Amino acid sequence: MRTPEEETNPEIQENDSIEGSLYVAPDGTQKTLKRRPPLIEIDSLSVIFGENQVLRDISLRIRQGETVAVIGESGCGKTVLLKTMIGLVTPTSGRVLFKGKDLALLNDKELTETRSHYGFVFQMAALFDSMTISENVAFPIRQHQKNVKRAQINERVEFLLEEVGLNPRVVWNKTPGEISGGMRKRVGFARALAMEPELMLYDEPTTGLDPIMSDVVNELMINARDRHKVAGVLVTHDMKSAVKVANRLVMLYPHSMLEPTQPQMIFDGTAEEIWRSQDRRVSQFIRGEAGDRLRDMGGKT
Repeated sequence: MRTPEEETNPEIQENDSIEGSLYVAPDGTQKTLKRRPPLIEIDSLSVIFGENQVLRDISLRIRQGETVAVIGESGCGKTVLLKTMIGLVTPTSGRVLFKGKDLALLNDKELTETRSHYGFVFQMAALFDSMTISENVAFPIRQHQKNVKRAQINERVEFLLEEVGLNPRVVWNKTPGEISGGMRKRVGFARALAMEPELMLYDEPTTGLDPIMSDVVNELMINARDRHKVAGVLVTHDMKSAVKVANRLVMLYPHSMLEPTQPQMIFDGTAEEIWRSQDRRVSQFIRGEAGDRLRDMGGKT
């Protein structure tokens, strides 16, 4: 039987013979701490569109139960990085591996199956206007699990709506246009969890929300990580959200503003570490200070 410490710490593994630091549980049992292999691995990734290089030599590893926030100013390639993680953008060089499989080498059927292990929370929720709320949440299940009975799907949808704080009886037959923006975000979140994903991708999930509803979405992301052990990649400009939700923060800098030898990933660390960063570019961004950037942007639109 697993101890409570094991349930909350995915790094703890019993009867592990590899060398490593020891963890002593309250019952005196010794266990070896072992870092799990990456769920998703980005290796020396570069993306070029025509003559415009967007990403250069990006390497990143994300493990199960870990949430990584990708921050940086507009135009630094955050959304393009997110798209490479699901195979919508093919790397110019380098590779993206999900559970050891190179996405660029998968055929359409294999890529579709792999994407069923992802959950997506879009900036504007991206619900189907012609479908009811219950139909929107059920959509991934109906697409990928053809043999699931209607009663089972309805039970799952009801559970998911309740998990994101919505009353199924109230919203079940409504359309997205009949509910508020904050409710639409939560419906989108419920839909993203429908297939019990291993990796959640969040694209500016708090954009357009008031502070309270933004924090509701933050709590939903934390719940997905801690209760469901889901890995997460959060693309955001919202530093409050990034600091609260993420185990790690990664900051990208626009390629066009870098010298040829400068790395594009200018920070990779914890929230505590980012506030202590001595890199002027990092400190200006996280504090929302223009500094000398107005002069740097002279002539740009």
